[in-house]
Amino acid sequence: MRDWTTDLAQQGVLTICQRMLDKTGDAILSRRFDDFFDSFTIPTIVETFEGRRSLDSIEMLKDAFEGVCTHYQALGATDLVRHIVAAQFDGEDTIRLTHECRVLSGTQLAQAPFAVYSKIILKDTTWRIAESIYILEGAPKYIRALSHGSARVANGLSSR
Repeated sequence: MRDWTTDLAQQGVLTICQRMLDKTGDAILSRRFDDFFDSFTIPTIVETFEGRRSLDSIEMLKDAFEGVCTHYQALGATDLVRHIVAAQFDGEDTIRLTHECRVLSGTQLAQAPFAVYSKIILKDTTWRIAESIYILEGAPKYIRALSHGSARVANGLSSR
């Protein structure tokens, strides 16, 4: 017998995740931080093969955002095609998401596809990314933006 409750929950989680991927992808390509930051908790955790970093302020998140935007601009990126590999609720206020990202310049791949695992939590009635792990190689400027940021951001006081 089919479990309709499970089916509805799965449709809901896929809708939440795809909307988030579309919103953040559009914000990155158009370099609109104001449309981007509301999808993240402060602090938010970012991890790459180079290590784990806590973005403890809006300024630190913006610094990482700007680095990623600069990287994509240098690649001539025109589209981010993000495909949900897996998404599921982990309790009432947490979603576990894995997606693949393809960065395109026109119809050509601009860099190798990579996977991202995210923990998304319900905070202040809004779903927000709390943690992301990037399985990414061969893009040192992108990795540097995520893992290190720039020297201009010290300790921010903003939190959400």
